[in-house]
Amino acid sequence: NLPRLLKEDDQKSYLWALRILDLGIEKFPIYQKDTFEKLMSFLTSNPVPLVYISLQLLRILAVAGYQPDNVDSFTAWTQHIIDEGMETGHLNKSKLIHLAYYMSLLGLFNDALLLKIFSLDFVIDLDQDIQ
Repeated sequence: NLPRLLKEDDQKSYLWALRILDLGIEKFPIYQKDTFEKLMSFLTSNPVPLVYISLQLLRILAVAGYQPDNVDSFTAWTQHIIDEGMETGHLNKSKLIHLAYYMSLLGLFNDALLLKIFSLDFVIDLDQDIQ
């Protein structure tokens, strides 16, 4: 039960809840608003060092079509994911494309990300990787 997992205020419980949501969101794109808000609040106030976890939450929100209550905080959080991922190189080509896709589902468009994935160098590298 996700609400029960989120009563524990520790990172492990939140990561378990996130994983459970991730496994079921494709088949059951339903959600409880308070569950998503608690996850968003926790992850934005306690940044997790793994970019994958942030992408996982972004994917869940996008598939469910969920718009967080605090859009400004959410937008700043996504900007942080993009900046950190592009600076450190933790986001490979596939993850950058997925990130842009998930954000577009939520109606968010980041100029730096779009310029990166639609740059000629990026597209040429992507084409070579595919072949």
